[in-house]
Amino acid sequence: CSVANLEEHLQVHEDVTAQLHAHWRQRYLTTKVRTQEALFEWVQPKPPKAYESIDEIYDRLVMAANNAVQLGADDDEEEMERRAEQKSAFTPFSRRKVNKSKEQKQIQEWARRR
Repeated sequence: CSVANLEEHLQVHEDVTAQLHAHWRQRYLTTKVRTQEALFEWVQPKPPKAYESIDEIYDRLVMAANNAVQLGADDDEEEMERRAEQKSAFTPFSRRKVNKSKEQKQIQEWARRR
């Protein structure tokens, strides 16, 4: 761009800008979501969350427990303790049984391949 062709250069930019403006204007008219309305809705404060009272929560828990007892879904305490013990047996620090002969064969096969 130089002083000699500055007018032509500005005219090209003006044409491109007008085309872009027309394109985006057409997209705005055809879109279903209005930008200003969507932005206005997005910045509105959210309504406060409605919390239940402790009595309502307690009543709901009591009803759920009664339904579970009626359906027979309530396990014996011994069964629950047994399951808890089984789950607690699998810790990262528990030792696992290793088949030493199988492990030795795998090491020998690995050594042969190298």
